[in-house]
Amino acid sequence: MSMALWGMILIGVAILLFSLELFVPSGMILGIGGMVSLVAGIVCLFIQSQELGLIGIVVSLIGLPIFFVMAIRVWPTTPIARFLTLGNPRGDDADGEGAGKPREATDRSAMVGKVGQAQTGLRPVGTCVIDGDRHECLAESGVIEAGSRVRVVHADGMQIKVRAVE
Repeated sequence: MSMALWGMILIGVAILLFSLELFVPSGMILGIGGMVSLVAGIVCLFIQSQELGLIGIVVSLIGLPIFFVMAIRVWPTTPIARFLTLGNPRGDDADGEGAGKPREATDRSAMVGKVGQAQTGLRPVGTCVIDGDRHECLAESGVIEAGSRVRVVHADGMQIKVRAVE
């Protein structure tokens, strides 16, 4: 086989290794292997002829930045990226709103006026079940015992204030 063919094969292997680096957590082992393969491929092209070697360098200098920009756009949607960044493991927005926001944070304002039950004692913070979901709540005033019925009087951001219902 000619050195030009070996050069093209090594550059192809480099592209494959760079692509695998996006999806496989290898600690940059695949990326380093890709760089070694790319350099070896360019050296093989230079051995064949200087013109092919220069074409290989130019294509690499143009192609690598384009590949890395595309990789930066694709990587956040990969399963490993969602795992490492604690994103939504399914990759979609379950309720279709609040891109990137937790579901609880988008629904909290609609909770005002709803009635639930204190699962733990609120002294002044505890857990309440409202509409079948557990939430950390703050007693508006005083202490609310476990098992008491509560009404949501204020829901803003991460805080839900409740009042005991007689």
